[in-house]
Amino acid sequence: MSVAATHSIRTHSRADTAAVGASVAPLLRGGDVVILSGELGAGKTALTSGLVGALGSTDQVTSPTFIIMRHHQVGSGHQVLHLDAYRLTGPDDAENIGLLELLDAGAIAVIEWGERISAALGPDLLILALSHVDDDDDARNIVVEGRGPRWETVDLSVVRPC
Repeated sequence: MSVAATHSIRTHSRADTAAVGASVAPLLRGGDVVILSGELGAGKTALTSGLVGALGSTDQVTSPTFIIMRHHQVGSGHQVLHLDAYRLTGPDDAENIGLLELLDAGAIAVIEWGERISAALGPDLLILALSHVDDDDDARNIVVEGRGPRWETVDLSVVRPC
């Protein structure tokens, strides 16, 4: 597995974290997979809200914890699938819920706790790892990592909260 690029950023508010999501949106195309990792309350859903909004959806983005997957239609004609893989037991579940078929059809997937099913998702992953900052309840560290050939030529330095 090749790592195309990695960099770290810090956000100082929920709005900053959503802005990071918005900065990811123009980089995405149909079939892309974004994995969000981080403990509860790290900002995964806030980041997804910014991403989905920047792609043209007016949907309110809420955590898919209890339903596993939410579908958002976006301006590009694509669907953004917002998944919470916490309750999934492993890579086979990605196929069982129809995720792989939807990706093949051009959907974009944003997967909270995606590391649980990443083995089923192929080599091309954009991973954002969010963590709390000890001395600031609103701040987050976000490590951005592109994996696989898809991300080798993408400038991930544009992923930032501005």
